[in-house]
Amino acid sequence: MGSLGELEALKVEVESQLRERKRTLSNFRVADQYHELEANTNRLTAEIHEATNNNIADKKILELYQSSLEAENEPSPEDVTNIYESVGIELPGLVVRRLEEVEIFHLRLIENRRDFLSNEIERIRRDISSREILIGEKIEERASLLEVLQTHGALEEYTRLQELYLETVSNLNDITKRIEELNRFEEGKSALKIEKERVLQRARSDYQERRIQANRAIDLFNTNSRFLYDAPGRLIINVGDNGFQFKVEINRDGSEGIDNMKIFCYDLMLAQLWSEQDPSPRILIHDSTIFDGVDERQVRLALEFADRESRRCGFQYICTLNSDMVPRSEFAADFNFDSFVRLRLTDESDETGLLGILF
Repeated sequence: MGSLGELEALKVEVESQLRERKRTLSNFRVADQYHELEANTNRLTAEIHEATNNNIADKKILELYQSSLEAENEPSPEDVTNIYESVGIELPGLVVRRLEEVEIFHLRLIENRRDFLSNEIERIRRDISSREILIGEKIEERASLLEVLQTHGALEEYTRLQELYLETVSNLNDITKRIEELNRFEEGKSALKIEKERVLQRARSDYQERRIQANRAIDLFNTNSRFLYDAPGRLIINVGDNGFQFKVEINRDGSEGIDNMKIFCYDLMLAQLWSEQDPSPRILIHDSTIFDGVDERQVRLALEFADRESRRCGFQYICTLNSDMVPRSEFAADFNFDSFVRLRLTDESDETGLLGILF
């Protein structure tokens, strides 16, 4: 979800975006026949470009015609006579008469060319002027169409703006909801921390009030472990974040047998404490697995100690044992193990099995 600060910053950004899109949507005006106006604008633009290009071409032709008109000069007959004289030819009278005819023809030709150039120059100027007027009219017409297109839009564009606006509203609502959930979550975490600290304080207070009972339990566990290993173990009670924490240690811990004996000493300590209360279950039951991996000497000491403490404290100790796990050669002379046996189960028949069942 992101942090609360990140969501708040994102919310401000989306709110600004929403205001902008709302303003755009409220100012949007749909133009009827928008696409037709757009097509006419493109057509006018093409026509303006075409007329401009034609004017540019005609202006180049106009320059050429004007320079040609200015360069037109009438050659004199003397020039032609001089040409012939320069080559050493004497002109007879007939030739002179014909040169006069050529001169007249040439003058007429030049006049016709000048008339043609003048007429073409005038026509081109009229065409250029007409196109410039046409270009101005089309530019004004296009400008009016562009003004409409700039202030109006197509219906599908308006629909898309509406969709974007609604998407932004939905996005803002989602962010706002996430902020509210995160605020509740953070408040819940804070309340939970406060309540957890209160519980921890109550647990510590309760532990101090029960300090005498706790010391009693620690002392009993130490005594029980000392009986089995000639060295006291330790029952460690702490108050942590998750409540009371219990840890047991015996100097020889590490093996499976030692770990089982920790359980034995702890369970026996509970039975010893329970026996001092009323009402009390006054019973402790162990399965044979409690002695798995335990040295025969410790098995013997555990059974003898359980017998002694159960008699002293007034509770019953029950243990299931496999016959091959009983350390008969280790028991003290005054400890009659068989006198404590209340039920023997074998696999000889159904009758000798547990509940009449052969496993």
